[in-house]
Amino acid sequence: MHKHTLLINYESITTNHDSAQLNSAAWKNCVSLASNVTAHKNPIGDKLYYTATSLFNNLSYTENGKLYYKMPGTGTFQVSSKIAIGGHMFFNIIP
Repeated sequence: MHKHTLLINYESITTNHDSAQLNSAAWKNCVSLASNVTAHKNPIGDKLYYTATSLFNNLSYTENGKLYYKMPGTGTFQVSSKIAIGGHMFFNIIP
């Protein structure tokens, strides 16, 4: 598990943004997530690659029970794991 650190230059933020932005729910949510990253579920997990699900579906195929993805400009690789979230496919390959 990697330890994540959030560094904020508060003077820079307050100089460049008004106080309404700093007190907004969106800002507080961002700071909370960044400060407590290990407390939140990460459905993407260890996936190193992503693309649109439709593109993944167009460029992947199954052969002998194994899933392959034709990565544009690189080659074809066996997919070791994948997860679709919304319109995105996150996946790992066997190089």
